[in-house]
Formats: sequence, C-alpha cells, structure tokens
Amino acid sequence: MLTIYINGRFLAQKMTGQQRFSRELVCAIDRWLENGHASRLDCRFVILAPPGSHPLEDLQHIETKIVGSFDGHLWDQIDLARHAFGGVLLSLCGTGPLLHPRHVVTLHDAAPFANPENFTRKFRLAYSVLVPLLAKAARRVVTVSEFSKRELSHYCRIRPEKIDVVPNGADHILRTPAETSVLAEYGLENRRFVLAVGSISANKNFGAVVEAFNRLNRSDLTLAVAGGQNSSVFSRYEIKDTANLVRLGYISDAALRALYEHALCFVLPSLYEGFGIPPVEAMQCGCPVVVSTAPALIETCGDGALFCDPHRPDELAEKIAQFADDAELRERMRARGRARGGRFTWERSGERLMRILLELAQKGEEKAFEPVS
Repeated sequence: MLTIYINGRFLAQKMTGQQRFSRELVCAIDRWLENGHASRLDCRFVILAPPGSHPLEDLQHIETKIVGSFDGHLWDQIDLARHAFGGVLLSLCGTGPLLHPRHVVTLHDAAPFANPENFTRKFRLAYSVLVPLLAKAARRVVTVSEFSKRELSHYCRIRPEKIDVVPNGADHILRTPAETSVLAEYGLENRRFVLAVGSISANKNFGAVVEAFNRLNRSDLTLAVAGGQNSSVFSRYEIKDTANLVRLGYISDAALRALYEHALCFVLPSLYEGFGIPPVEAMQCGCPVVVSTAPALIETCGDGALFCDPHRPDELAEKIAQFADDAELRERMRARGRARGGRFTWERSGERLMRILLELAQKGEEKAFEPVS
C-alpha cells in the first residue's frame, strides 16, 4: 500500500494564510475520503509533524505522527525527509525537503522575489536560496492563482506545465457563528466603520488607507485594522495614527465574521498579492469590497469588488465615499460579492488537490487506486 505523507510543520506554526490553506485542505481531503472514496483507494494518508505540534481534531482517515527531534528547516531536511521516504510527500506551507523523489510542494506566491525590500534580510536570503531549489527538485508545484503560477515560473525558472493551481477557499468564515461582542469591545457597535485585514507589512499598503481617510476627513467614518506583524518575516512597517483609527490586532474567525458582517466596506490596497483570502472572506459575508489593481486581486475578486490604484490614495478615498453615500451600490456589490466569493470553497480545492496527488501516485511503481466507472 502506498503512503501519501503530509508535511505537518504547519501544525507547529501560528495561523496565517498559508497555515489556513494547509489546515483547511487537510480537512477537505479527510472529508473527501469520508465520502466513500477511501474504500476505493489503495493508499493511506499520514501527517508527519514536528515536536510541539497541535494535531488537528476529528480527522477520520488521516493519521498524525509526531516525528524527529529538530525544528524549522532542519526538521524539514532531516527528520521529515527520512520519515517520508518511500511515499508521496505533500508540503502545503511553502517549505519541505530538497531530497525527496515524489514531492508535491505548495508555493503561495513570489513576493520575496518581486518585492524583496518588504522582507527581513534573513528571510529573504533563505527564501531566495531554498525556494528555487525546492521548485526545481519537486515533482509538482502547487500554487494558489494563475498570477502566482506565472510569477513562480519566471522567478524560479521552472516550466509552467509543472505548476498546478489550487485556489484558496474562504467558506471557513461561514462555519463559525459571528461573535458580535467584538463590536462593543472596540467601540464599533454604533459606528460606521471601514475594515482592513491582513499582516501589518509594506505589501498590504495600509498606509494608503490611512492617507485615504485623511483625505476623506469624515467624522462619521472609523477605520478598523485587524492583523499583526511577523517580525521574523516582514521588514518593520508602522501604520501612522490618525483620527478614528481602531487597531484590533489578531482576532478570531468568529470576531472577524462579525466585523465583516457589520462593516460599511472592506479595503485592501495591496501592492502585491498571491491570492488574497480576506477579500474573499468579506465577499462571502456580504461585505462590499474595495481592493487594489494587483493582478492576483483582479483574478480573484473579478466583478465582486471595486478596484483602485494602490499608489493613488485619492482613488481609494473616492471608492470608500461611494460606498458610504450610496446604499444601492452597497447592496449591488454585496450580491455580486457573495456570488463571486461563493466560487472559492475548500471542498473544490481539496478535490483538485486529490486529482494531482492520485495522478502522481499512479506514476509510481504502485497503483494507488482502482478506476471508478
């Protein structure tokens, strides 16, 4: 029986977009197996995780094993490589061993290549060395958008045919009841607020939101910013204080859903994105969306959002004002956003990923599954 190993390093990491992708797809694969597919497969799934990991609960068909003694990149290259030998290895979080003959690795974007100044020197150096080698050594590369596929092909110098697109989902945000107490906690209960969500980094360009608010100069609007800064990855970036700015820091999915559902609109004027989970979450929650013209956001959001030049805070201010003053526009974009955002589900992405894994497994010495008529 063939074993498909899953790199469980994400189970020892703080939740960001990449860890979300990893967790949700593992759960989607488990549900796929639950829906009658497990009996037709001649393979098993095992998560290999480092010490200090927090295993996912309620997995029915995927086993979790804590292995090795190292952590970080050493765990990938030594412990994981050794324990995953002989099977197919799936790495979902942008790292993995260089020496594995049947490796499917997910690389989420090429931001450190395209905008190196926005990342710490240590992270930039590790990324610039490891990722191209990883992309070349892997049997297949998975990424989250057609834009990221083009970028990774260019910067890592690999054939586009080697790269498969498995988009992020966003329907996780609808599985958790909204925690409306967050509104009172931050004084937003009776205020019209504009919501920005993401890592506090130069790529997200939250300074443009502050500048847009300064240009608007409207006392009836509040800016709420959710997210934290990862100092080990991103260069230091500060959001300047301004009138009516509320800093929320890291918040739970339940609180985030409440914010999406009560915000006047959601804004993300990113300079660079590989996909953009928060605007899709916002669309699924019926929150009107304004995003930048970054290629991945155009691809992801389509007709479900308004767009602005990320270098033109005046354009962003204009779009916010349109949502603030035009109830008909808000309702129209809520409907469009729900329709567009609803295309991105973890179930669909899990099915795409399973097709890639099974195709690779079939090319090995062992046949992974029996054809289904």
